[in-house]
Amino acid sequence: VTHVTGNILTSPLPLPTGVENDYQTVKARCTQHFTGVEYYQLQLERRIYLGPAYQWMEWVQRGDYEAICQIHLPEEVLDVDQYQLHPGLIDTCFGLLMVSAPIQVTGTFVPFSVEQVRFYQRPKDFPLWSHAKLRAQPDDRRLTGDIRLFDQAGRLLAEFIGFQGIQAAREKFLEKEHQTDFSDWFYEIGWQPQQLS
Repeated sequence: VTHVTGNILTSPLPLPTGVENDYQTVKARCTQHFTGVEYYQLQLERRIYLGPAYQWMEWVQRGDYEAICQIHLPEEVLDVDQYQLHPGLIDTCFGLLMVSAPIQVTGTFVPFSVEQVRFYQRPKDFPLWSHAKLRAQPDDRRLTGDIRLFDQAGRLLAEFIGFQGIQAAREKFLEKEHQTDFSDWFYEIGWQPQQLS
């Protein structure tokens, strides 16, 4: 079964024109403020636990179908230089789209698809900021929007165009046909002594 298809273009991308990169303008439109602690508590209530290495949002503000956040590098993340975009940073951008939904949209949403990922340059310094904007009013099952990541000078680092989250119903994961018997999957570790080199 084919689950994913894609094309990779490795030549440098020209920066798009018309992208809103004015931090203060976007922030002024997004007036509902949450601290990072409040945001991660909201995620916990939606049954999404993000450990310290995945808690990059310092604060987040919500507007009408859009949100902006400031991103810092958690002290627990020691391998950021090994990635063009660290998985925790990508996950933070995805989580911002959930914040852009109206407060009455509840439930757990999981990443489902993305039309395009455009990578322009690697982040050099923190903090960064991200802007997510929904394309249409969300329903209880689906969110679709565009997410952009910027440095403090407003330079575009990456875009997730047409990112879509689908609501994950807990009952579906607990249905009998999705339960697997793991009793015969266990392995026993047998340590073998070796001479030190």
